[in-house]
Amino acid sequence: MIKVVTATAKDLPTLQDLDLKTYHYPLSDKGWKYALIDSPCKVGMAQIGTTYVGFALFEQADGALDIHRLGVLSKFRGLGAGKTLLQTANALARDLHSLKLRVIVPSCHCENDKDNVSNWLKGQGFRAKGVKTDFFKMYGDLYDGYLFERGVK
Repeated sequence: MIKVVTATAKDLPTLQDLDLKTYHYPLSDKGWKYALIDSPCKVGMAQIGTTYVGFALFEQADGALDIHRLGVLSKFRGLGAGKTLLQTANALARDLHSLKLRVIVPSCHCENDKDNVSNWLKGQGFRAKGVKTDFFKMYGDLYDGYLFERGVK
């Protein structure tokens, strides 16, 4: 069974480890400390038994709940951890009276990417809504961001 727990500052090393293993461009120490301590962000960690297998970083903005990061360790993908994290986001969005869930994905992770993020999001009910030009700076280059949205269920 997959359980989602709310992360706190004490979980910083675990979150950084999950982030490093699930993202090609992990958040900086400063970014994680801001997310956990100095911001209105919420962070959920997916757990199977005693093992943390994924995480998600959420923030309410402009009537939506933005999903800034959502990652699941590759060996635990397909077990429902990502879907459970999305269900947590949906419940939080309902509690905050947000109208939609929103995520922006770097173009390099939608086109010819082994993780196929855009297809997974579409399978979870998200729809492509637009492009944010040069939204991400990664690997020394600028990448467009693809905006995906889904109504709160």
